[in-house]
Formats: sequence, C-alpha cells, structure tokens
Amino acid sequence: MVEEVRHHQPGVAAAAVVGAPDDVWGERVVAVVEPVAGQEPTEEEIREFCRQQLAGYKCPRQVVLVPELPRNTVGKVLKRELRELSAVTLTTP
Repeated sequence: MVEEVRHHQPGVAAAAVVGAPDDVWGERVVAVVEPVAGQEPTEEEIREFCRQQLAGYKCPRQVVLVPELPRNTVGKVLKRELRELSAVTLTTP
C-alpha cells in the first residue's frame, strides 16, 4: 500500500519502500524514489503527498532520491541494495 501511493504521485516514476534500523522504534519507513526524467520532487513534497493518503505511521521518515532504482535482469527492484543505500545515506553528513 505504501509503495502504491508513491506510484500515483506526480513526478515519481517508480518507488520502493524498505525498513531501516531505528534506535527508538526498531525500524522506520524509508522511501526510495526514482523521479520522472526532468522532474525532481522534493523530500517534503513526497512526505506531504503520503500524509494526505496514508496513516501517519506508514509515511516515510526518510526519502532517498535516486536516478534509477536498482533492478535485477527481470526488472524486480533489489531491495537489499536499497536497504544498504538508505543506511549509507543516514551516516553521511
């Protein structure tokens, strides 16, 4: 459901959601978003769109914009790579 909402947002070509470690809650929602070519929705625009469509606990705490989601040879999103990407993004100042 969370990924489905992101697919309906203007400016978003594709999106995937992963869990990332959180010191307080154990895990938090991270959205990894591939924008439509030539468009760059902001993290706040993506969060606001989600707030309008989803319960608060389902909304992403972090949004990572990527040029292209990593996929395997049959087109399936590689969520392990996305989890690693979100972990690196958190530790980068």
